[in-house]
Amino acid sequence: MRMLFLIFVVLGAMPCAAMAQSKAPESKPALEAFQKQDFDTAERLWTTWADRDPQAFVPMYNLACARSLRGDTKGASEYLLTAIERGFADINQLKRDPNLRAFRRTDTYTQILNAWPTFLERRVEADLEAARKTYGSRYNYTKDSKYRLAFASSYDTITSRQAREEVRRTAEWAYKNVFHDLRDADDGLDPWVMVVLPTKSHFLVWANETYGQLHASATSQLGGAYAHDQKKLVTQDLGSTLRHEFFHVLHWRSIDRLGQRHPIWIQEGLASIVEDMDQTRQGRWEPAISWRTNSIARLANQNKLTKIEQLTSMPRSRFAGSRPLSN
Repeated sequence: MRMLFLIFVVLGAMPCAAMAQSKAPESKPALEAFQKQDFDTAERLWTTWADRDPQAFVPMYNLACARSLRGDTKGASEYLLTAIERGFADINQLKRDPNLRAFRRTDTYTQILNAWPTFLERRVEADLEAARKTYGSRYNYTKDSKYRLAFASSYDTITSRQAREEVRRTAEWAYKNVFHDLRDADDGLDPWVMVVLPTKSHFLVWANETYGQLHASATSQLGGAYAHDQKKLVTQDLGSTLRHEFFHVLHWRSIDRLGQRHPIWIQEGLASIVEDMDQTRQGRWEPAISWRTNSIARLANQNKLTKIEQLTSMPRSRFAGSRPLSN
């Protein structure tokens, strides 16, 4: 019987105000102030957040948006460069965000575009160095340039290679069947993603830092997560959870390129498809019937399936909080 993993995905960045969604106490009131065009209050709150967390890029990016809207393109440039130093890595958002329209007329914007591949390379090297300091010399550290992934693995060389093979199979199936836009030649503008395959003790530290102090039963069910803003995937499970969370990586790359945002039921629904993969007689890897398939059949037989109208209009908090595995 397959273990049921509770899988989380963290929503990623969106234009300015929406990027303020965070656990930071300043997040919600800053967002509300921004929406009311009370830029003084929003900037004060974002500055407090940025000062308290010197690694957070979201408040710096939002400050750049506010400065741009107020016509202060010099201030917007300074804040945006700091946001990039802290980890902002979405060139598509930079090109499209309507709040940065004034900033995009500056020389700084042109210089950032020209230097973007260099920014991304510096970012991934900084992430790898941070991982080495956190996890130590016993981990394997590798880079996959084709899929723009950096790995920090606690597993032995063979197991780590098998994990990367799972990623490759998932990507090949996804490129062929879902994300056709990702088959295009890589222009070097997609940000790298840090993939951490930790020891149990390191995983527990990460889980508690990410979600707060979790009950032991909740921790045992937690398979892993992909945080799009941080460009970081963490999982202990090298099978279904790794494939599920890596599918989120690909999905976000696709919608970032398209300038779209997809609701949670689409994100989680697509990612669940690749949790079980079998090799066909022709040597292809294809999605297989899984425990989710059986669960849906059981719910259907009991006439307990959620109506499609309810599923598609369900708030994210309810989707993830009430019967999340069924949803």
